[in-house]
Amino acid sequence: MSLIRRGYALLLVVFVSSCAIGPILNHDVARSNGDGNHDIKIMSSVDGLWGFHYDYGLTDDLDIGVQWEALSAGLKLKYALVNNQKSGLSVALGAGTGTSFGGSYYNGALFVSYKSKTFEPFASVRYTSVENDSTDLKDADTGELFVTIPAFNYNYTQAFLGTKIWFVDWFALSLEAGSFIASGDVKFDSNVFYSAAFEFAF
Repeated sequence: MSLIRRGYALLLVVFVSSCAIGPILNHDVARSNGDGNHDIKIMSSVDGLWGFHYDYGLTDDLDIGVQWEALSAGLKLKYALVNNQKSGLSVALGAGTGTSFGGSYYNGALFVSYKSKTFEPFASVRYTSVENDSTDLKDADTGELFVTIPAFNYNYTQAFLGTKIWFVDWFALSLEAGSFIASGDVKFDSNVFYSAAFEFAF
């Protein structure tokens, strides 16, 4: 099955089964935006998944933002413990919460990145906990109940490796590989997601 068809199959399964899932893509570095600065990322994976992230620098070290992906939408924040905005190593912690088809999620993340003039390699690990709501499937004509799917929870962990290529101070191309490194009883058809993003910083 082609990668794009596999991505659309994942979308269909999540929608039909009302199985919630958290964010799949990342493209975040540890370095913060800086007080009053904005960052927009427009993302797409080779599997056909897409995403849009907007972040705002609330302080020099704290960013808040929103993420909207093919399978989920939510709020996120990131706090830089070590923050070298111009060049050097940065380390940050992140958290997020949001909604998905038939449920909700929350997550926590650790980010590490190194900024040079043109390249900014990054790595991160993100743990996500998903809660699926109870769902009743009924006959559309009679309203008769076919089945009740009970509420359930599951967790997964992802690792990300990537780099940003800064063409100018306000525009970068981000390349990323993400892998499900721990998923409990949940099995994903594709263990690795490759994606790219256009990033605008202002």
